[in-house]
Amino acid sequence: MSQFAKILIKVSLLFIVVIIGFILYILFFAKISEAPIIPEPLKNLVWCPDKCFYISENGLVLGAVPELKGSFITSIKSESSPSSETLEYLNSIKKNFEELNDLKIKEIFLGDNTTVKAMMFNDWYVLFDKESSPEKLAMLLQTILEKEIKEKIKNLEYIDLRLENRAYYKLK
Repeated sequence: MSQFAKILIKVSLLFIVVIIGFILYILFFAKISEAPIIPEPLKNLVWCPDKCFYISENGLVLGAVPELKGSFITSIKSESSPSSETLEYLNSIKKNFEELNDLKIKEIFLGDNTTVKAMMFNDWYVLFDKESSPEKLAMLLQTILEKEIKEKIKNLEYIDLRLENRAYYKLK
């Protein structure tokens, strides 16, 4: 047997030993981690400090939104990403306003204090306190729209629901 054949056999055996060692290492010592769980973005709320971003239900920023169109998505305007509690509350507000009053919220403005401004798609807005119950706000809004404002909604500038059990409105 030639010298070259002997070296080739030794290299082949060494390669087989290395492969077996690697397989044993993977089986017994290496911890294979699970892929990270990427949270789902909220389907109907986006956060817009200046440019809009998808956010998860716990307030994690997931990526830029290409373009906002239609009444399905509501943008949240605030300095910082909203907390999971705030997002849950805003989702509840959006759901209650839509279900009870068939009102679509275009933008929600969060300031430093507890006041929230919800801009509707037909160019009027609602002011309310973050501590107020979404269900109670929707019922109060429904009452004032049906009993006070009626056809004047075309000239409505805003409705202020910040005071408990009271509603104020201003026409343009």
